Amino acid sequence: MARHEALIEKLYIARLRGQHFSGFDSAIIDLETALELQLEVLKRFESDGERLAGWKIGLTSGNARDRMGEGIRPFGFVLQSRVFASGSSVPLTDILNCHVEPEICLVLKKSLTGPDITTEEAKAAVGAVVPAFEINEIRVNPQEEGNIALVADGLAHWGIILGPETEPRDGLIGTTVEFSCNGKLLGTKTPGQTMDDPYLSLARLCKQLDRFGRGLKPGQPVITGSFFHQAVNSPAKYQANFAKMGAVGFEFS
Repeated sequence: MARHEALIEKLYIARLRGQHFSGFDSAIIDLETALELQLEVLKRFESDGERLAGWKIGLTSGNARDRMGEGIRPFGFVLQSRVFASGSSVPLTDILNCHVEPEICLVLKKSLTGPDITTEEAKAAVGAVVPAFEINEIRVNPQEEGNIALVADGLAHWGIILGPETEPRDGLIGTTVEFSCNGKLLGTKTPGQTMDDPYLSLARLCKQLDRFGRGLKPGQPVITGSFFHQAVNSPAKYQANFAKMGAVGFEFS
């Protein structure tokens, strides 16, 4: 990674300050290197006192699914300082090109490591299923910089909002979500086969993290794919009601 030191610094500053990132040369960096660059950015945050909270699994649903190839599901890291409880207020001015997505979050009850984790083993490691929001900050334009740059930048991740914990169950892709803004229903969706099974996604995440000597730890939240993707242009209250799971809501101030 020494030869990419300047690039790591640019990625770190863009994410730290909420700035556009450009000048990425996808011709000389592959997916594996992009993930490694992202983990080096995580180390920079940790050296500044930040803590790793958990992970996101990208490109698992809707139009983004398989964007980089069949079964390719890159990860992103979640910082502890960017984890909020349902009902929180988040300053919109802190976030560049903000978008919000309702997602299912899995919370680990025990460690999960190794390259050959099965879907059943992944499910057995989950202590709770949580209705959640992911807040995205679009720092990289993938049409200009490419998908590899988006991965290196952490898949546009900014933070997460977590609702109440519920018992793990099967059939999560059959969950119906009602998504609202300021009390007005924006949409209702049951993803079905347009979304990867979250437990399968968790197993895939373990396989990827293992290549970098990492794994999942108890208490870590993992967000597993968006139901909706909504641009945010002004302060507003958002809520998502997840069938059999409960509601999660927050406010952009």
